[in-house]
Amino acid sequence: MAALLIDNDLHDMGFLGPKFTWSNNKAGNSKIWVRLDRVLMNSEGLRLAPLATVRHLVRIASDHCPLLVNLAATIVTKILINRLKPVLGDIISKEQGAFVPGRSISSHGLIAQEMMCKFRYSSQKSGMMAMKVDMEQAYDCMSWDTLQMVMTMMGFSARFILWVMQCIIRPQFSLLINGNLTPWIYARSGLRQGCPLSPYLFILCSDLLTKALRQRGGQLGISIVKNADRISHLLYADDILVFAEANRRNALEVMEILQDYCGWTEQNINREKSAVLFNKKCLSWKKRMIARLMGYRKVSSLEYLGLPLVMKRLVGDDFSNVFKRAHEKTNIWGKKHLSLAGRALFIGTSLLTIPMYLMTHTAIPNGVLNSIEKFGRQFLW
Repeated sequence: MAALLIDNDLHDMGFLGPKFTWSNNKAGNSKIWVRLDRVLMNSEGLRLAPLATVRHLVRIASDHCPLLVNLAATIVTKILINRLKPVLGDIISKEQGAFVPGRSISSHGLIAQEMMCKFRYSSQKSGMMAMKVDMEQAYDCMSWDTLQMVMTMMGFSARFILWVMQCIIRPQFSLLINGNLTPWIYARSGLRQGCPLSPYLFILCSDLLTKALRQRGGQLGISIVKNADRISHLLYADDILVFAEANRRNALEVMEILQDYCGWTEQNINREKSAVLFNKKCLSWKKRMIARLMGYRKVSSLEYLGLPLVMKRLVGDDFSNVFKRAHEKTNIWGKKHLSLAGRALFIGTSLLTIPMYLMTHTAIPNGVLNSIEKFGRQFLW
């Protein structure tokens, strides 16, 4: 049976409800319970219907338990996404680069690097600061009431909003512990991870932060060149990067805006993972004062969208995460359980592709690339 599933790319979809699907209808010790009936789906079906569920219904007359395959939620979700995508570019601010057709992660990464170049060569006496804000469980805490209000203010029809809200509100969860299901857990907020609709709804709510920074943060932002528009922040889903001149007033303004945003969306800032970066023109006492006021870590470099943001020439130490990922991959695969051809395939398709994203956005020292090739040679031979 296992070989049949593997050869035909079939996967068990799991189930909800009673554990068994067949009984021989006998009494006493002769009674047999088995999960005999299952629903199988190939990889393409799972990709197209990630929310499909199978429920075991109660047996009435037959010795088999009826199975109910629910695809309605998946179909409705796909329809809503197809209707939402074409208008995202018009209603989502340009500072948000995730999940909007026509926008890419590359443009945000390059803008962030240009800002670091400005930080490095700027002669502004007051100094500059860049704040990377980390949200605790951003998707899980998003308020449903805020989402409904945002969609109403953006001009969505009442029927469309109703369909969206019915897809996300009042979900029920149950945990399987030692083969036994726990009582139902009812959620009060949040967007489900893995639901294809959740990222689009999240960026609708995150646009509140952009509007707040535009309306109230008049002194925030930094111009890359003279007489150009100020860039106050960059958003990529829940990755937030804020730029401003380094002074107490701007720090308090950013904190107040973020506090209001958290109040609207019921999110919380993870101050232990949040960080603030200053350029060299900023005085040491001012750096300590602002970092202590905001409660963020004062760092000399940041990482945004997987790219190192530093105010110096990049060296091998700035790519320590690349070395770590390459080393972890070679350790996880295991050399004894793979043939020579298998090791060569893993090296070509996985190990050597690690620096590809960085190579398209920044200059990587040759020593880093040579070290990754060395990992591959050692793993191969």
